[in-house]
Amino acid sequence: MSGAAPARARTTRPGRRHDHVVRAGLVERLLAARDVRVVLLAAGAGSGKSTLLAQWAERDPRPFIWVSLDPADDDPAVLAGDVERTLAAGSLSPERPFVLVIDGAQVLRSPACLALLATLADNLPPACQLAIASRGEPALPLARWSVQGDLLRLGPEQLAMSREEAAELIGGEQALRPDELLLLLRRTEGWVAGLRMAGIRLREHRPDGAAAFGGHDRLVADYLRDEVLAPLGDDRARLLVWSSILDRLSGPLCDAVLGCAGSTAALREIARLDQFVRPVDRARGWYRCHPLLREALRAELRTHGAELAAELHRRASAWHETEGDPRAAIAHARAAGDGGRAGDLVWAGVAPLLCRGQIATMDGWLAEFREDEIATQPTLALAAAWCRLERGDLAGARRWSAAAEGVAWPGPLPGGPATVAAAVAILRAATGVDGLTRMAADAALGQAGDHAVGVWRSLCDLLGGVALRLSGDLAGAAAGVAAAERRAVTAPAPSFRVRALAQLATIAAESDDWDEAAELIARARAAAEREGLVDDVGDIEVCAVSALVLARLGQPADAARDARRCLRLLEARANVPPWLAVDARILLARAGLLVGDVTASRTLLRDGGRVLAGMTDAGALGRRLQETLLRAEAFPLAGIVAAAPLSRAELRVLRFLPTHLSYREIGERLHVSQCTVKSQALATYRKLDVSSRSEAVERAVALGLIQEPGMPAPA
Repeated sequence: MSGAAPARARTTRPGRRHDHVVRAGLVERLLAARDVRVVLLAAGAGSGKSTLLAQWAERDPRPFIWVSLDPADDDPAVLAGDVERTLAAGSLSPERPFVLVIDGAQVLRSPACLALLATLADNLPPACQLAIASRGEPALPLARWSVQGDLLRLGPEQLAMSREEAAELIGGEQALRPDELLLLLRRTEGWVAGLRMAGIRLREHRPDGAAAFGGHDRLVADYLRDEVLAPLGDDRARLLVWSSILDRLSGPLCDAVLGCAGSTAALREIARLDQFVRPVDRARGWYRCHPLLREALRAELRTHGAELAAELHRRASAWHETEGDPRAAIAHARAAGDGGRAGDLVWAGVAPLLCRGQIATMDGWLAEFREDEIATQPTLALAAAWCRLERGDLAGARRWSAAAEGVAWPGPLPGGPATVAAAVAILRAATGVDGLTRMAADAALGQAGDHAVGVWRSLCDLLGGVALRLSGDLAGAAAGVAAAERRAVTAPAPSFRVRALAQLATIAAESDDWDEAAELIARARAAAEREGLVDDVGDIEVCAVSALVLARLGQPADAARDARRCLRLLEARANVPPWLAVDARILLARAGLLVGDVTASRTLLRDGGRVLAGMTDAGALGRRLQETLLRAEAFPLAGIVAAAPLSRAELRVLRFLPTHLSYREIGERLHVSQCTVKSQALATYRKLDVSSRSEAVERAVALGLIQEPGMPAPA
């Protein structure tokens, strides 16, 4: 076989065509790489590998010895004979370096042939080079050669044509508008044969021009079928056709879509044989097809009928759902024509996103749906309502909530709540714009039925507890919010847990248990940092109560820091519920009074009053704001000045001063000596600028440091 006449023809260097573009930059790179032993050009069919080698040979003074392989060369005896005859025919002298070109190396699959090629490379005379052109990466010691500095590798990215080269190949800049040229470059990824075929179509003067060119074009499809798919064999070609519904391929995903096993090995082999399928994540085994190949494969899939494609999309959707990729699962469900399943998947994603403070992510999911699709599916309409609420668009949230209620829905929502009405009630409770009484009632309605568990029940407990606290029922609020915090741990719902801890801290502060409030704030901050919940709504609640507690515990600088952060968040976020906007400003105003910043407190309260005016039933929230405002207005009239920060020990003693307990009895309660209590009391007098116990009590009440006399003594 090796002595047959056709072997002689395969030693001829390719001739130069008149329409070939000179790849000057690549040629210069090859000329500058004379110190490497091996040059590998690995790219798919039609990438211009042979043409580039021929252009290199024209510029390099060394002789180029050319061997173009065919499948018969996948035999070590045939390969050795062809190379030996070619070298002998070249009339080479030992003193003159040469370049041996092995073109079409993708046909070499036997280990013996590959070992022969590696041996040949390792034993080349000095200043000689082995140039290998292959459609894939041959199983040669490329890593060793690369580490030794003996390898120059040019792949699809390097062989891709530049904008200028593409314009020259197609017919000059005047033939295409800049946007059309960029479109073709994006679709072909600079693939030489693809650009050449685009030029053919453009010269036919088609009215749609570059926009119509793609993998569905018969010229492109036929080329790819003959040059890419046919060499792979029927099974591998079928894998690519059926998996063409996917943007990225992996072994497990293709196994699920095709309903078979072995895709991991098949993809690895396909990528090795031809660079039209390339790895994008070698560590995890993900691949992608060239855009034109993917379009051609999808066109081929359409010839098998719509039902096959729909079934493949359904399988892909199920796999992505299992793997925790809801966006891809939704996209494939829609492509399968299963709008109901797509809506269910969207709604199932609301709770996880809510409990991590990431509901804005859903905007991207819903952007793929038409408004009429959203309006006719309660699951989609409810998701759209939450997205509008996230943006602070209360009118939009109400509109989509009404749309959800206007469509009949058979049974519970997937993943809860039990009914569409319950889901709408939770949305209303989250805004609180209809008043605190309605907020509490809506939170209770949201828990109706056996399906309101986990995340949704935690949110309902939290909102119900907030409504009770703002209405003045601290005991009921504590029970509800504590339940929310427990459920948020098991759900898990980290965002709700942070908010619940902040609300518990506020309840503790309003119950005059400042040490407990400080501990709860620390837990809330730790949970937020652990879960990466930065700039979440819960951060507003944490910073507001933290500013108050820190001011109360004599740390004005830290209190001011948290107050500034809280205000920045309030100003930056449009989605803050009205009740929270008012509540946070009241807490910050109280903190300002404790450190003597009356002007800032008044401004905060006036801003809160404007927000409060939009609530129909403010309840105790309105009374709290008015009481704080009256205290701020009376501040200078009573001659009150800012108190110097009191230490925690001094604050503990201060809490007992309104009682009739003696210093000795206070010391027994605090487990310190009578002398310690007396010294701390005197230090408190100095900081409050008073001279007696009664004056200290009066000044502390005015500053909000303690409650009115007559309240029960601290435990």
